[in-house]
Amino acid sequence: MTLVPPTVQPAFSTLCTIATVGLYLRNAPSSGAPDLELLPVRSEVQWTGAEAQADGRTWYEIVTAEGLQGWAASEWLYQGACSEVPPSILAPLIIEQACISGHNWAADHFALDLHSLAGHSTIYAPYSGTVVASDTCPACTAGGNADGDRPGSRDNPDYNLGYGAMVIVEYPYSELTQEERDALLEDGIILGPGESLCMMIAHLDPQQSIAAGGAVLSAGDALATIGTSGNSTGPHAHVEVAINASGLRPDGDTIYDSWLYSVAEKPIGGGQGHRVDPSPLFDMPESCWGE
Repeated sequence: MTLVPPTVQPAFSTLCTIATVGLYLRNAPSSGAPDLELLPVRSEVQWTGAEAQADGRTWYEIVTAEGLQGWAASEWLYQGACSEVPPSILAPLIIEQACISGHNWAADHFALDLHSLAGHSTIYAPYSGTVVASDTCPACTAGGNADGDRPGSRDNPDYNLGYGAMVIVEYPYSELTQEERDALLEDGIILGPGESLCMMIAHLDPQQSIAAGGAVLSAGDALATIGTSGNSTGPHAHVEVAINASGLRPDGDTIYDSWLYSVAEKPIGGGQGHRVDPSPLFDMPESCWGE
């Protein structure tokens, strides 16, 4: 009689990828090994139980939901489901696999211009909050201009002073979790009781859904879509962040008036005002093209 040894499956445990712009799965435990695939941000994978030391790091062999097996460094993996990852570990998600596409925070550009490395176009709410106002910029698409791109429109009110289709969202101190407040503080953004972190995103796609004023969003909800409306020559999201008193709302003014004069309290070209550098919030590469 021939004895057949039982097949033993390795012990799997759930891990979540926490690399901000996606995680490269390698075919061997080394940062120099060939790539198998770029996993999307916040992918849940399973650990096979195999690990190795290389490049001064610990590497785990993991399996994706589609069955692709490879290696990833432990520093980009969280032990547990993605829903369990605390905000202090995982940067807020605004665009999948995002990077700064040309303009970082600067004295003449108090904003970030964001792009996606993999062509993802959905813009997500990074925290739970309320939409203050949104505008699809009807003038931007008048005359058959489907994209709404209007280069040179910075001084034209019809195109929201070049912002094009835009949205403003408020994240009050009172509605942020303590972990989110702590993470903001670690990023150098000081927010106190009675204040809100307000975010304005411009050059949105006017043909796609934009969350309406008054909408209450949870972190991770779809907010809008990357576009090129207004003073823009290519798809990107122009993101400005300001700290001001909670509860500021438009009162008969245009959406750009609400942002520039009520929230940021400085017009275009007039200085920083209440704006703060949003770069530390999202922990992403400073160039989409490795420059």
